[in-house]
Amino acid sequence: VEELLEEMLVEYQQEKKYYEINIKADLLKLLAIVAREYDNHDDLQRQEIIDRYKDAVSKAIKYVDENYTQSIYIKDICKIAMMSQTYFSYIFSQITGKTFTEYVNDQRIRKACDLLKNSSMSVTEICYEAGYNDIAYFSRVFKKGTGLSPRKYRLFSRGN
Repeated sequence: VEELLEEMLVEYQQEKKYYEINIKADLLKLLAIVAREYDNHDDLQRQEIIDRYKDAVSKAIKYVDENYTQSIYIKDICKIAMMSQTYFSYIFSQITGKTFTEYVNDQRIRKACDLLKNSSMSVTEICYEAGYNDIAYFSRVFKKGTGLSPRKYRLFSRGN
């Protein structure tokens, strides 16, 4: 970085032919170096977050995995993780790559898919069994997650 700055200063002071282009090229190099350092720092920071909070997030995930059929409130999960809602949401998405709501819905949809494939329960029964209290909301979330309505998913998964 120091060498680049010195080269840029010399170019500026000497004003040789095409010096402006050389300065711009050096400036682009400098920006690339800074961007790489920023990315390295960002990766280190993300790893520190994962190391520091993975146990708390693991407890939250375990709770969701064991209780997804019930109403789950983020405030209750935050008590388990011992974090504020805002910070928990940030940490959870940094570690899992999903928002908390997305994770809960993914677990519920996974259960619903299994039930649609392997049971004769009605879609309404599966909705409640998977932890949803509203069939319209369940259908919307299911379609968003799988690309199919629950009924179509059942037909395609059974090869009909």
